[in-house]
Amino acid sequence: MGRTRFAPGLGLTWLGSGSWWAVILCGGSLPLLWLAFVCWPLSLSALGERIRIALASRRRARGNAEEQASPSAQEPQKKSFLRRAASVAFYMVFLLVLIELGSCAVNRIVAGNLGRVSLDKTAVIPAVTLGHELDPTYAPSGWKPQHNAQGFKYPEDISGAKPTDVIRIFALGGSTLYGWGNSHLKSYPVSREHLTNKETITFFLEKKLNAHFAASGFRFQVLNGGVPDYTSQHHLLRLNTEIYLYEPDMVLLVDGANEFYTMEEYNPLLHYSSGGRAVLGSFNERSFWFSTWVSTRFLAQYSETFKTLQHAALRKWEAEEKGNPFAFNIRLGPKDMTNLNERYRERARRTFLWTYHQLAAATSYRGTPMAVFLQPQIVFEDPSLLSPNDQKTLTEVRKIMGPSEGVSVDDTVTFMNEVRRLLPELFQEIGVTFYERAVFTAPLKKQGSVDYFLDYTHLTPEGSAEFGGRMFESLLPSIETLVSKRKSAAQEQSPAEREK
Repeated sequence: MGRTRFAPGLGLTWLGSGSWWAVILCGGSLPLLWLAFVCWPLSLSALGERIRIALASRRRARGNAEEQASPSAQEPQKKSFLRRAASVAFYMVFLLVLIELGSCAVNRIVAGNLGRVSLDKTAVIPAVTLGHELDPTYAPSGWKPQHNAQGFKYPEDISGAKPTDVIRIFALGGSTLYGWGNSHLKSYPVSREHLTNKETITFFLEKKLNAHFAASGFRFQVLNGGVPDYTSQHHLLRLNTEIYLYEPDMVLLVDGANEFYTMEEYNPLLHYSSGGRAVLGSFNERSFWFSTWVSTRFLAQYSETFKTLQHAALRKWEAEEKGNPFAFNIRLGPKDMTNLNERYRERARRTFLWTYHQLAAATSYRGTPMAVFLQPQIVFEDPSLLSPNDQKTLTEVRKIMGPSEGVSVDDTVTFMNEVRRLLPELFQEIGVTFYERAVFTAPLKKQGSVDYFLDYTHLTPEGSAEFGGRMFESLLPSIETLVSKRKSAAQEQSPAEREK
């Protein structure tokens, strides 16, 4: 499975990977270089002619000392010097403007090919503890800010002191929950920028909850804590460092693609090479490309030329010093399928099940209900029931998946389906509520017409609405119990406490 094109590519790999990026950059620079080579000899020729005239004038001046000393003779020389200086300054300014305009064109071409509104505005920024986190200032051109000040993909800021009429649910997950787009990948039939805050899974879940419980006296907030490439270990850290500051009434986890479908045993906080660890390591090593990136980053906010240099240095730093986000493919089936069930169970117990057990212990200790939802994967769907566009997307996904490293696409899909079959039993083993509602075509009897997928796991707004509706149906009994408890607690409060 091709890791470079298949993963969302975050941390510090915001601009996508692969040599094609460099080809685009170099290709976009050719007009600039051509203009520079055309204009620069012309400017040198003009400058050389003026220098030749100046030298001839100086030789004549030396032959006539009296004329050289006279004020009337010095005046033309002063004017000639000023003209030469003005000419040099003009050509230098002209060349700088030309370079700046060329860099601007390159930036727009590269941004367009990568599906980014701007090369300098990215959804995530480095973070020391978590590797990377959402950029609170992220707002693509023409969009409202997509992240609140607390670092969630949510349209409004929240306070630690929860209002008494609010039921607050936190959903944690990766890029599918976040609403990652695919417009940087040109081969898919449905192309989208990242989903807006009104197109995500959590938006549709919140909308359904508020409509259903409109008469309860409570207002629901479903906070989107999805961050691309995050896993259960990131969720555990966030739960203990920030989520509980906002008094959650329920914690939901939407996971799968980033850690379930592999036999590798790894710690994403240690093996993930981008983010804060990479920044500190390169700082201590005095990395040339890292230093270049940092030194051009400040000026990039004022100059298109430095913006181009900044991202060229960033790519060099990633490619030559830090490599790919993971040292291995986290979405590749095993080469050896023998005794797979037992081997996978042991791997799960040593990795993500151990982390989910800690998450369950933390939420249980605070009396907060927790549930895990398996995120959708297009390879789980019945191809004959998918919409025509989703069928094309599935074909493209299988093409990207492989064969890779000696593992066929069919073997990888077989492995993923076997993992999906084992997951309910494994989560039951640690006492965690687990829902497998990820197959959109399961209830269909004939081919559908709705496009659910942007790529292998990221959803269209319609896919988000469908999955949010399924989460609502699964959670409704638990949330009815939660509302009942909150009502009872409110009735037990004194009038003065309720006013607070």
